Amino acid sequence: MLRESERVLRAQPYLADARSVLTPGSHGTVRVDFSTTDDIRPILGLGMDGGTPTRIKLGSANLAGYGMALAGQWKQGFAFRDGWLLQFRDYSTFGRQWLFDTYLERAPLGEVATATLSQPLYSQFQRIAWSANVVHLDNYQSFLRGEDVDPLSLKVNRTGWQVNALYRLGGGANGVYGGVQVGGEHVSPDDRGVIITDDGFVDDPDTTLGPRYTTQDRTLVSLILGARGLRFFKAQGFDALEGAQDVANGMQFGGAFGHGVGSEFNGWYLGSQLYAGMGTPRFFTGLEGNVEAKRQGDDWNDVIAEGRLAFYGHPTKRRTRILSIEYSGAWSTTVPFELRLGTDRAGLRGYEDSETSGGRRALVRFEDRLVFPGIKQYVGLGGAAFIDAGKMWAGDVPFGETVNPRLGAGIGLIIAIPRSSRQNLRVDFAGPLISDAGSKWGVNFTISSGRPRFWRPSSDLARARSVAQTPVVFGWP
Repeated sequence: MLRESERVLRAQPYLADARSVLTPGSHGTVRVDFSTTDDIRPILGLGMDGGTPTRIKLGSANLAGYGMALAGQWKQGFAFRDGWLLQFRDYSTFGRQWLFDTYLERAPLGEVATATLSQPLYSQFQRIAWSANVVHLDNYQSFLRGEDVDPLSLKVNRTGWQVNALYRLGGGANGVYGGVQVGGEHVSPDDRGVIITDDGFVDDPDTTLGPRYTTQDRTLVSLILGARGLRFFKAQGFDALEGAQDVANGMQFGGAFGHGVGSEFNGWYLGSQLYAGMGTPRFFTGLEGNVEAKRQGDDWNDVIAEGRLAFYGHPTKRRTRILSIEYSGAWSTTVPFELRLGTDRAGLRGYEDSETSGGRRALVRFEDRLVFPGIKQYVGLGGAAFIDAGKMWAGDVPFGETVNPRLGAGIGLIIAIPRSSRQNLRVDFAGPLISDAGSKWGVNFTISSGRPRFWRPSSDLARARSVAQTPVVFGWP
C-alpha cells in the first residue's frame, strides 16, 4: 500500500519524487510520513522575427507549489488578428481527487475551447473513475503538396462532448473493469481549400479537398471492458535525465464497443489498447498499441493504429541506451488530417522542415545518453547522441507521398532544473543523412519528460480521431 501511495504521488506532474518513512510508535502503532519533492516547471516560450517578438508564452506547471498549472500566451497575427491563449489545470478541484483542465485559445486563425472534469484512475485500489468533457475546435488543417508548392489548408469546425464512468471489479493489484460511455460530435469542413500567407488568404484552383470530406454528426453509446495485472517498480534515468518514474511489469488490456444512436451514424465502433512490459531498473522492454475503427454497412472507415516497442538499457547510473520502434497510421479517414515525416516529438529527428507527408509513418530510434557532473542538487547536465530511421507511406491522404527510408542523426545537450526533475530541456543539433525536400541541419529546443505513461499518442494522428471518444477513455497508469 505504501509503494502504491508513493507511485500515485509521483504520477502527479508537479512532483519530482515521493518517499514514505515508517516510524515505530507506542503500543504497536506505526507513524507514516510522506516526503515529496516539487518539480519546478516554468513554462516559457518566445518567437522572434528580425529581433521583434512575435510570440510570448509565460506560466508555470506548478504554480507557487499549489499543484496547479497556469499559462498564457500572446502571438502576433500579422495579416490576421493577434492571438491569445489561456491554459489552467487544477489537480485537486474542490479539495477532492478531481482534475479540472481547460484550454482556451483565440488564435490568429481559428479558436479552441475545451473543458474537462474528471476523477482519473490513479490507483490500483481505486474503485471508480469518471470524466466529462466538452470540446470546440475551429481551425485549419494544412496539407503539404511537395517542394516549391504552397500548402493547401482546409477550415474544419468540430464540436464534441463525452461522459463516461468506469468501475473496478475484484480487489488487489489485479482487476477487471467495466463501464459505459456516451459521446457525440459534429464535424463540418469547408468545401474548398485556401493558401494561408503572411499577407492573408489566397484562393487556389485545386479542388482536391472539397469532395474528399463532408459534414458528419455522430452520437455513440459504448461499453468499456478492461483487465490488468501490473506490478510497478521505480526507475531513474529512463526517459528523464536523472528523474524518477514508475514503470509497469505485466499486462493490461482495455477496449470499447459501441453503436451510433440518434444521429446519421448508425454503425459500430471498436477501440482497444494493449500494454505489456517486463524488466528491472537496469533493463526493460515495453510494448503498447492502440487500434480503433468504425463500420457502417459493409464499409470500414476511420481505422487508426499506432504503437511503440522499446528497449531500455541502464547499465550504470550515468548511462542510458534506448532503442524504440514506433508506428502511426490511418485508413479511410472521414476527418481531415495528415502525418508529417518530421513533426515535433513524433517525427524523424533532423527532418523538422521536411515537406514529406502521408497517411502512415514508421520510425526506429536509437539514443545513447550520458549524465555529466551537475551542480549539486540544483542543475543536472547530460549529453546524447542519436540516430533515427523512418519511412512514410502515402496511404489515402490527399497529396501524400511514399518515400524510401530516411536517416537522421545528431547530438544533444540535456538540462534538468532541479537535478531530480522529470522535465528536461533539450538542445539538439540534428540533420538529415539522406536528403529530403525541405530538410536541413539545424538546432532544436524541446522539452522532454519522464513520462507517467509508456506511450503518448502522436499529436498529428490525434486530428483523425473522434473528438468524443478514444480507444481507452482513462489514462491507465
